[in-house]
Amino acid sequence: MITGNDIAWKSLTKDTSSVSFVFNKTITIGNGNSDFSGTVIQPLNYAEPFYRLSFDLKVVAELLQRIK
Repeated sequence: MITGNDIAWKSLTKDTSSVSFVFNKTITIGNGNSDFSGTVIQPLNYAEPFYRLSFDLKVVAELLQRIK
């Protein structure tokens, strides 16, 4: 999905090894026109998140009871 200058891919998994997009634009140079086109391939490397969150549900439930 392209939004402005941003390109986003959905449904990427840790097994996705690359993403790509194709572009094609007619450009003017001086008095002439030319096609400028190509494919961009971006290799990906999966990295584990830098943080993991864990909660003790019993403690969370107790805190929620105190808030009520």
